[in-house]
Amino acid sequence: MNDRILKASMALGAIVSLAGAESTTEGNMKTLLFFDDEALNQRQNIVRRIGRAERIEESVFADPSGGNAAWGYPFVWRDTTSGKWRMIYQAGHYKNTYRDCGGGVVMLAESADGLRWQAVDTTAAVKLPDRVTINQVLPMTKGVGLLSGGYEDTRAEPDRRLKLMRVVCGAAPNGSELWTSADGLSWRLEEGVHWQTQAPDPPTFAHFNALRGRYVLSSRPDNGQRQIVLFETDDWRTFTPPEELVMTADSLDRPLTQIYGMPIFPYEGWYIGLVWLFHCPASERRHFPHIYLGGRSDVQVAYSRNGWHWQRGPREPLLPNGANGAPDAGCLQASSMVRLEDGSLRIYACTSRHEHGQIHSGDGYIVAYALRQDGFVCLQSDGGPGWVGTRALYWRGGEARLNVQARGGWARVQVTDPRGRTLDGYSFDACAKFDGDRADWTPEWKDGCTLAALAGRPVRLEIELYNASLYALRGDFVVLNTEQVKKFNEKGIIPGDRPGF
Repeated sequence: MNDRILKASMALGAIVSLAGAESTTEGNMKTLLFFDDEALNQRQNIVRRIGRAERIEESVFADPSGGNAAWGYPFVWRDTTSGKWRMIYQAGHYKNTYRDCGGGVVMLAESADGLRWQAVDTTAAVKLPDRVTINQVLPMTKGVGLLSGGYEDTRAEPDRRLKLMRVVCGAAPNGSELWTSADGLSWRLEEGVHWQTQAPDPPTFAHFNALRGRYVLSSRPDNGQRQIVLFETDDWRTFTPPEELVMTADSLDRPLTQIYGMPIFPYEGWYIGLVWLFHCPASERRHFPHIYLGGRSDVQVAYSRNGWHWQRGPREPLLPNGANGAPDAGCLQASSMVRLEDGSLRIYACTSRHEHGQIHSGDGYIVAYALRQDGFVCLQSDGGPGWVGTRALYWRGGEARLNVQARGGWARVQVTDPRGRTLDGYSFDACAKFDGDRADWTPEWKDGCTLAALAGRPVRLEIELYNASLYALRGDFVVLNTEQVKKFNEKGIIPGDRPGF
């Protein structure tokens, strides 16, 4: 038997996914990411840089049955019982899917490390009347079935923990299906459930918004319309209309850019969107007015404090296309993100060497990318020393932890009062310089001075960077505005958190 094929047992064990679960910090710890300057009131000789995920070469996976996974939309989770990783993906096969376009056959793969995948032989466990591949898990459809996205629902009953959304094209309007599973091997169609009555081209993704207390789906509003809308459900049976437009290309994007999709991931009080940018060619006329053939796609980052109102920063790719001939030179579309034990992130995407619409047999891959913890964006010194200063922070206790890369340079911190006056013992000169690379660096001052000793009062942190990058600041604090500082000083009113702001 091909060594890319594994025999599947009837019971795959309990499954816990890092992809679908909310990413949270411990206790009351708050995380500041530096997408913008909202929490700052000082910035000198500092530039903002979008992070850069790195392709993991050994992860490049081509469907062993010969299918084209260019639009494979991988859904990855981890089985903590066995310690193995599992992946649902799709690939196109001649005579079975729409023009071998990368959609159609939904399959299961498994890996010991989440990088080197093997197809799972499902023939004994899953009886399908129209089986195309040895690792197929869903039946084919009467129309053209395209996997649209997957989600691990940690709030659901165990037998519906895993969810797949599929679009069935070829009818007017297109239909949508919801499939559920306990193990990723045996799937059940949820009869009568249609998450979008006129389902668009894939992708559609889901997550749970803790602030709204509802599941939120991101999708396109209509077939052929390349914008992103949000809609909601409480029970996975009834859904609000897909009418909340949250993301569209604008004048800061390259000419003729369109937005193809946006999976959303809760991340320590933030919501991170991985935006698929389709850079359309101006010369396309063969499918006019629909721009289809040619052009590359990459992945940029969007962010939100409440998961409903979205912003974008510098228009630089978080996941860039590779060089010509690379497996991700043409199209790159990320659909899963998992957090590893060391805090670093792994992003899974479907890719192709060819440009959009030029899908050839033998092209189309699933690829993993590595990103450091909090590596979406950073503040970086711009030649010589630079300084970052926070707004007043009501410090509730404990120490600060900074995610800093300072190899070849250094970083240090001083503490001031809300007016910027340095506190005795907390100056830059009293702080030990940090010249390493850590996600949890805790500043240390001479004479045993600590931030914990300043609990119960408003302070500011000033960070000095020299040939260094700051990715995040963590601590037990509340970011204050001027009025809150005044109320505390005059009346002793202790400010509370305002989630979503």
